[in-house]
Amino acid sequence: MSLPRRISRITVGVSSLLLIGGGLSLVLAWQSFLPPSSYRHLAELEPGMPRSKVLDVLGKPRDESWTPEGTELTYTRLIGWSILTVRLDAEGRYAGYVYDP
Repeated sequence: MSLPRRISRITVGVSSLLLIGGGLSLVLAWQSFLPPSSYRHLAELEPGMPRSKVLDVLGKPRDESWTPEGTELTYTRLIGWSILTVRLDAEGRYAGYVYDP
C-alpha cells in the first residue's frame, strides 16, 4: 500500500473517531442539563397528595432527609448536577418542590 493511501486511511479513521467522540460529548452535555424528573410529572403533583402517590409519580428518590417541617425527597440524575427537592409536610403530604439546575 502506498504512503498517500495509508495517510488517507489514517485521516479518515481519526476523523471518524473525533466525530463519534464529539457526538457523545454533546449527548452527555445535553443530558446533564435535563431535570431529574420531567416537567410533565411535576405538573401531576398536587398540594396535599400523599407520599405514596408522590412516589408513584416520581419514583424512588436518591436521598431522603427529615426536617422539623417534614420530609425532603431528593432526586438527581446519574449524569448531571441538577437537583430536585420535593417537600412533604409533617403528615407526609406533598407541600412543594425546589428545582436547582
